[in-house]
Amino acid sequence: MANLLHKKLTLGPPSNRELTCTSRSSSELLDVLNQRPEISQYVGEITLTNHGPLYTWLDRSATHWLESDESLEILFPLLPKLHRLAFVGCDGWEFGYNRFVYKGFSTSVRLAIDTVYPRLTSLKLIYVAGLPIDIFYYLPPTLKEFILHGPSWDFSSFPRLPPSFASVKSANLKACQLERLCLEVQNIDAAMMIASVTDEHYGAGITQLRDLHLDFMEETDHRFSKRILDYVRKTLRNLEFTPANLVVTGSTPEDIEFNMLEKLESFRVTLPIIIFDVPEIFEHMADTVNWLVEDALGRLSLGSSKATMKTLHLNLLIGFREVEMEDELEDEEIVMGMLDIDQGFSSWSALDRLMGEDNRFPDLERVIVDLHLSPAIEETYMVSFAEALRQNLPILKKRKLLTIRQTPKESKCIMESEQSVTMAHC
Repeated sequence: MANLLHKKLTLGPPSNRELTCTSRSSSELLDVLNQRPEISQYVGEITLTNHGPLYTWLDRSATHWLESDESLEILFPLLPKLHRLAFVGCDGWEFGYNRFVYKGFSTSVRLAIDTVYPRLTSLKLIYVAGLPIDIFYYLPPTLKEFILHGPSWDFSSFPRLPPSFASVKSANLKACQLERLCLEVQNIDAAMMIASVTDEHYGAGITQLRDLHLDFMEETDHRFSKRILDYVRKTLRNLEFTPANLVVTGSTPEDIEFNMLEKLESFRVTLPIIIFDVPEIFEHMADTVNWLVEDALGRLSLGSSKATMKTLHLNLLIGFREVEMEDELEDEEIVMGMLDIDQGFSSWSALDRLMGEDNRFPDLERVIVDLHLSPAIEETYMVSFAEALRQNLPILKKRKLLTIRQTPKESKCIMESEQSVTMAHC
């Protein structure tokens, strides 16, 4: 039983009240190991989070507990099977102090990381601030999975190589060969870091990559997407992709050659759908779907992946935008206009024909559409939205390939994060 209960553990801020908490503190785990030392042989994965009980969420002493912790330095050497490590800070750009700050980690915490870093097979950095821009140089040679979600960067030492994420000793390690990589980078300055992924002098090897998640904010970063895909074209099996600024700028990343991928089995795409924005909603939706059909899936259907593709998974982020018109419309009128099938949803018919025709993707097993709702949208509207989609995807529906699901609004990474993110949904 100890094997199952203690294989994956979450350590969070110390709690000073009698509240139920999903995580325990590092000192509490030390106390447990002192009483039952055999448990240390089972711990294989630890997540360090600043998610404490609700009352501590904006308490700096709680959210920044790694700046003063002294227990991890004692704890980590006691865990010989620890090979997976995650840092999960709170989201929210307006509250920067909710994130973990790498520079603020105590000396004790850094020494603890150094103990396990050279043997890690998985490293997840989720909402961590102040990371060295050339972190890829220092990844341990054993690493197979690297999740980088919502970071911010420290350029103060660039281009001089700074101490590694663990210690300068790691600079002498051989290059790793990643099998799973998530880059969800919402910062234009990350372009230099992204370039290092495919630099042969850096520590990250991606020629064996099977799972890849790319999510960039700036349209110009798509040239790096193209470069990465070229490196992994022979090995990649699962791709999650979020186009940058697709709706905000009205432009689309047409130049990404998805057809270069030779053995893709699963393609997951996250797309923003803005509703209640009359009349632009129809133009935005059509542009978004046209990019998906013509530039993404259309190119895939021309390459060798057309014979290996089994799953198409669409995440539609349904958002709300205020309506500004001279003549105000009642909510019901807006919704009826939004659900005008001929005007708003006809662009989906092209997707139905492309994916539904047997000769385009002969081994296709399922098309999943997840509707992620904004809190501002009534659930009844989404029922109508889903029905409108079904009416415009009759071929997929007839072949029993189509699944449409309505889910609460969440983060959007496939590989997996610890904040209701399902990455594999970093």
